Amino acid sequence: MPARIYLWISVAYLLVLGIGSLIVNSSFAVGDEAAAEHLFGFAETNGWHGLAGVFLGSTSLFFALSQRWAREGAALIGLFSLASGVIFLLYGDGAVALWLVPVDITDAVLLHVLPGVVGVVCAAATPRGALVPRFRHVNL
Repeated sequence: MPARIYLWISVAYLLVLGIGSLIVNSSFAVGDEAAAEHLFGFAETNGWHGLAGVFLGSTSLFFALSQRWAREGAALIGLFSLASGVIFLLYGDGAVALWLVPVDITDAVLLHVLPGVVGVVCAAATPRGALVPRFRHVNL
């Protein structure tokens, strides 16, 4: 199922980026005090950004493990990523979105908008009610 594949990929990259963000810059400052550090040389991040990544990665894991809600989970994660990317783009490069998250246009496009669009497409490409068969225990 495309939705589950998307969710598992989301688990991997969101948790890596979220935990990495918390290690690189664990500051939870707000407003003008919100500062950013670069993660992997291109993504501006701080504690709020890292916390959001860990939360979304954990949510993706929950939906990836779910047999019934993978399609809806991919749509939810995709829409949230897309919406946050659009908000970041509206604030502009160098701004602090919602007084919490430093904005980097590269980050907004590559780590929010693009994965958001992919998530929505994967959710749409997954048939409604598609379940992964479970293995049954057979007594011999």
